[in-house]
Amino acid sequence: MKAYAHIKSFIFFSLIAICSVSFLQADGMTLADSLKQAKTGDFVVSSQGKNLTLFHIFDIRDSVIIIEEISAPMSERKNITSWQSWVSNGAPKHLSWVMYELDLDTKKIEDMYSFSQKSWQKIYAQEQIFPTLIGLSFELIEKDQRKKAGPRPPLNVPDQRSIWNPPVYSQGKKIKRAYCQAYQTRWPNDNSELAGKKIEIFLPQDNEGVPGYFPFWIQASNQFAQAKMRVIDSGSNLKSIHSNFPIPPLELISHQFTVDGSIQFELKTHPIFKKYTIYVRGAEDQSRPEEVQFAAIFNTSHRKVRFTISNQDLNNKLRSGRLCYFIFEPHEHTHMSIETSKPIGMAKPYAR
Repeated sequence: MKAYAHIKSFIFFSLIAICSVSFLQADGMTLADSLKQAKTGDFVVSSQGKNLTLFHIFDIRDSVIIIEEISAPMSERKNITSWQSWVSNGAPKHLSWVMYELDLDTKKIEDMYSFSQKSWQKIYAQEQIFPTLIGLSFELIEKDQRKKAGPRPPLNVPDQRSIWNPPVYSQGKKIKRAYCQAYQTRWPNDNSELAGKKIEIFLPQDNEGVPGYFPFWIQASNQFAQAKMRVIDSGSNLKSIHSNFPIPPLELISHQFTVDGSIQFELKTHPIFKKYTIYVRGAEDQSRPEEVQFAAIFNTSHRKVRFTISNQDLNNKLRSGRLCYFIFEPHEHTHMSIETSKPIGMAKPYAR
């Protein structure tokens, strides 16, 4: 039977977060506190199956961590002598190159941009495993229950094997005598690929120069199959060839008239946009867009904004029978303004 597909790439980074908060909970650590141990430029390189993936902490802004992720065939590992050089040269032979925002408040990956495809990627709710991970409780695997290194001795011979630890790498070098704490949990029966699987992770302990909030070995298994992901290198001070995370475009979600004749627009926005101007322009004339007054309610946790234009302000701009387009312009990046796809007219019951 096949191992159950694969552990999705960003499951790895999510597990980094959950393991840290779960293990340090007794000390009052929160998820946000745990991940804020990370520093811009930190990176790990994981191996799973025939691919390797580099995870780079590109930036940290308030409660948002921006992660750069580059995947390539494992066969390319022999040609990479420096991860910085590989990235600086455009990551030759890479399979995918994305960047995404991990919001610590919503515990979701909010926006993802593919540099490979030069497009924004849809993030579906069923792929948002972070809310599940944050609820899992990991338990320490006691030393006498841990896997041992080497073959089991014959019967009646004392087992003097040492505890097995995954190899720990930093800046291309294997850390000698590295020790990891081992933890385990069981994934809930949620009909996902990981449903009911045993999850084991190994977190480096007291290893100088190694990011202690990254598990260097993740294993998911049941009685039928096993899948694992391991870290084959780690480091710091990595520089991307990209200067910033692209700003996601605005998106008009809906509009409707309210009972008092006001009109409401709901937009998908971004926390960087804090102020807007709204204009209306006639659909059939060449008149200049006119500014219109409005009230705004920002829902930062869901990255949405609701604009309400009152009936009085509408009637001042939308005379009976006149169709107009509405333009939404963020002050911080006016070039990213958007316009309603179709002209809108004043609803007859509310027109003067």
